[in-house]
Order: sequence, then C-alpha cells, then structure tokens
Amino acid sequence: MVQSLSPKHKILMICSLAKGTGAYLRGTYYEKSLKELGNQVDFIKPFRRLPFEAYYIFSLPYYLFKSFFKKYDVVICLKTFPNAMIPALLKRNAIKIIDIDDLDSGFSRFSWIISKLQDPFIKYFDLITVHNDELYKRLTEKLKIPKEKIYRIEQGVRFDIFDKNKYKKKKSDYKTIVYTGHLSRTSDLDYILLIFSELSKKEKIKFIVVGGGIKLEKYKKLAGKLDIKNIEFTGYVLPEKTAEFISKADICIVHYPEIEANKYRASMKIREYLAMEKPVVCNSFGDLKKFKKYTYQFNSKDLNEALQACFKALKSDGREKLGYKYVRENMSWNKIAKGIVKRIDELKKTKV
Repeated sequence: MVQSLSPKHKILMICSLAKGTGAYLRGTYYEKSLKELGNQVDFIKPFRRLPFEAYYIFSLPYYLFKSFFKKYDVVICLKTFPNAMIPALLKRNAIKIIDIDDLDSGFSRFSWIISKLQDPFIKYFDLITVHNDELYKRLTEKLKIPKEKIYRIEQGVRFDIFDKNKYKKKKSDYKTIVYTGHLSRTSDLDYILLIFSELSKKEKIKFIVVGGGIKLEKYKKLAGKLDIKNIEFTGYVLPEKTAEFISKADICIVHYPEIEANKYRASMKIREYLAMEKPVVCNSFGDLKKFKKYTYQFNSKDLNEALQACFKALKSDGREKLGYKYVRENMSWNKIAKGIVKRIDELKKTKV
C-alpha cells in the first residue's frame, strides 16, 4: 500500500496547453507521481488543439466549469497562459502553484504581447516551480518575484516507463539513430534532418523520428527533398512506445537552435535517452550544456562537427553509463513530487 509523507492533499491540476503536447505529457507524469505519494489528484484533461490557437479561448470556460464546484487544498497550473492561470487563481482558499518549464512567449512573433498577458498573473501564486537558472533569473530580476516563492525543480523522468531493462535490442546490419519529440510550433527538426541527410551518404543508417504534431507533414516533405534514405516517421505514440523506439537506437539526438527562448528550456528527451543508457549527440547550448560529461556535443553552427559527434557516439566510449547513473540519481519524478509535497506541507503551516 502507498504511504503518504503527510496527510493526503486534494490537488487540482490544470494544463495551459492542449492534449498531445509536451506540457500535457509532463502533467500526466506529475499526476501519477503525486498519486503514488497518497494524494488525491484531479487532472482536468485538456482537449485537442484547435485551429488558429482557438484552444486558449475555448478552454477557459471549460476549465472554469470543470473546477468551479469542487474544493481543493492545492491547485497546480502547468505553464503561464491565462486560460489555466485564471481558473487556478479563483480557487481562493487553495495553495496555488504554477509550474514554469520554459519561456512560451519567446516562440511567438508577438512575444511582447504574450508576456504582457502572462507575467502579471505570476506574482499571485504561492509557489513558483522552475527548471533552470535562466527562468529563475528572469523571475527574480525582471519580474521581481521574491526568491522564497520560487522552488527550483528538475525536469523529471518516469523510470517505470523509460527502463532499459524492459527491452532487448535486436541485432541489425545497420545502425539506428532516434529522435523523439512533439513536432509542434516550438519544434525545430530542420537541422537534425540535415545531419541525417549527410550521414545517409556516408553510412548505412536507419533514422526514426518519434512523435506527431502540426509540423509532421512539413518534416516528411523536407526529408523527401533532402533525399534521406531509410527514414521512418512514427507519428504520435504513447510514452511506452516512445521508450520502445529509444531501446532500438544505437544513438539518440537532440538539437536546440541558439535562440533566446531555448535558453529557458529543459530537455525532457535528453533525460529520457540517458535513462535508457543511450549514447546521446546534442549541440552545446542552454540546458544541454549541463550534460557535457555524458554526451557527445557539437558546435551548433558546425555541421561537420555534428557529423563527427555522431560517428564518435556510434563507437561509444561509455560516457552514457555515467549519464544513466546521473539521471537515475537526480531526475526521478517521484523524488520531484516528494519535494513538492514537502513544500505544500510547509505552506499549509503558514496559512493556518
């Protein structure tokens, strides 16, 4: 039987983004880990993305209706969009937590307008969880949020899903490179496809792109234009299937273009790759630099260096074993959830 670290909390979770996004997936991991600690968690499941970003308009009354008639001790809002923040803040007697995992406004041409809509709400939350130092600095220096309201957490991994021991890699006469991710508006697979194109001219390699989204068809067409041989686009798959595809990889790859918004991201995929003990190739930028000791990194602007990093990773010097240990020790979702519950307990004492 699961034992709670404290009296059970009634927790409401609201996700700003639609079903099928990284934020929603993260929410399901968060929900499961909190439940395993003995908490009651009601995660209002979002619906699918609507055309012309209409989701942000129609989800607001939906979230208000779904949350209005129930009482909760705690409400957790995922991401800083008003469609989720407004219903969360209306739960007056609840401890209000907002989870900020990147700078969403940075991916839009109208970033300054989005920031104006998002930023004023943040200060009204009791606790703000962030994933990297850049987000922490923005909150404390630009938005003047008191440091005691901010709680630094990791981007987590569910080790019951991303478990290398669940799968056996079959022998093959070719190497396999896997990329996983939501092919949404924040996705930038172009450079990785360029790497794939060059590698396919030099080695017998299979490329697997795991994930779906609004950019899927665009990337299929680009792969055709680049004449990439032996590439598979899986479309949307469940996390368990994602882990199965990762298990087939000889190496996995991540690339973040060097734009301002990407300084604020914390890569879920690099952590999941290392949790499966896979050699990882990535550029040296933002959160990815944190994994320098455990991955094969390259200069973002040097395609030849990226190719050489792939060749080194295919031969593997074993650094992924250190990365596996590092991720397993520090990035468990259950460990993160325990820290959140402890902070909730502390906040409850101050509200009494």
